[in-house]
Amino acid sequence: MSLKLAEACKVPLHTIRNWRGSRCRIPELAKDKIEEVTGMKIFHVD
Repeated sequence: MSLKLAEACKVPLHTIRNWRGSRCRIPELAKDKIEEVTGMKIFHVD
């Protein structure tokens, strides 16, 4: 799944790992792409 996300978001694999480890912020456009690839609503806006 990480490789799919890296390809879809056009970022290196270490960036995906940084996002997963909360080492850096996930850009809004990447959040949309992550939800598209996973097919789930992950990031909720209140």
